[in-house]
Amino acid sequence: MIQLSSIRLRFIFAAIFILLNLTLQAENTINLSKDASTVKDNAVVQADGSLSPPYDAVLQAQDTLFEARKFAVIVRVVDGDTIKVNYGGKNEYLKLIGINAPENRLSRKAKSEAIASGENLLTIVSIGIDAERFIESHVKKGDIVTVEFDIETKNANGMLLGYVFLSDGKMLNEEIVRAGYANIVNGHRNMKYQQKLIKAYKEAKVFKRGLWE
Repeated sequence: MIQLSSIRLRFIFAAIFILLNLTLQAENTINLSKDASTVKDNAVVQADGSLSPPYDAVLQAQDTLFEARKFAVIVRVVDGDTIKVNYGGKNEYLKLIGINAPENRLSRKAKSEAIASGENLLTIVSIGIDAERFIESHVKKGDIVTVEFDIETKNANGMLLGYVFLSDGKMLNEEIVRAGYANIVNGHRNMKYQQKLIKAYKEAKVFKRGLWE
């Protein structure tokens, strides 16, 4: 009897877990659907009958409905543009797409950044430390975040490449740039949110934040 009750309990817990996952996936689908609808609703018919943005852009927005965002658990913050997460039951380093924060310690890379920017080496490292602290003020060990991938999901070093969304829906990549703690870089084929990052970059420069003080 006791053994039967234990089996039933395990079955109930499994069913609850599946239902919770289905609910979360449904919420993500609804949010993505709104994004796709916004693109579609804002499309303007041109004189030649084409759509602006082009119809393929509308289709691409609709396709995101099938690109479910994935959940990950924060393990630790590495620096101003890299975090370590538990993703799919495995600890992975994740590089935030489209941004580059200064090094948070003295290194050859930090020296190269100082020379390229014309800034003092210690200033570069100081901003790198501030960038790391900025991330730590938004996420901590054990937090659950949502990761969205682009065309290229890993870099040459085997690190995951992603856009990280916080519990309030804000994109961490974008917020770091907006605060002035990171520059934007060419994401090569990963250009999904490039315009958002450019807008945040311009805002940081206008208000002289972080790197642009």
